[in-house]
Amino acid sequence: MLEGTALKLGQRPPEFALSDSANRRVELRSLLGKNRLLIAFSPISSDVEIVKRDAAKFLERDLLLLSISLEPLVSAAPMIGLRDPDGGIAKAYGSSNATLVYLIGKDGTVKAVWSRVPKLTEVYALIDAMPMRRAGQR
Repeated sequence: MLEGTALKLGQRPPEFALSDSANRRVELRSLLGKNRLLIAFSPISSDVEIVKRDAAKFLERDLLLLSISLEPLVSAAPMIGLRDPDGGIAKAYGSSNATLVYLIGKDGTVKAVWSRVPKLTEVYALIDAMPMRRAGQR
């Protein structure tokens, strides 16, 4: 995990509204509370393909990947590709055209930060240990 980023553990992420690859408007506030979010800045397409292949594990954890870049990747469950044309949202989150990934819990706060796309087993372990996830499994 990375330290010294714009967002700290326990902090609420800045709101944004961006267009997806089909030019639909996506607002962060509409996703918070319903999903756990992996917000990834400048991920590479091979990392996104790994996520798509693991869709069932994402769905069972209410996990959604928001891939944010200057030119978005095409959205496909469990991922939404979002366009940040001027890089302003990336800057607000502490990314400067480098890979940066945040895990946002259902409570709307930052749970983890990585300077690389994390191994999915690492993400799943964090989620599975969260109180809201454990309560939902009972």
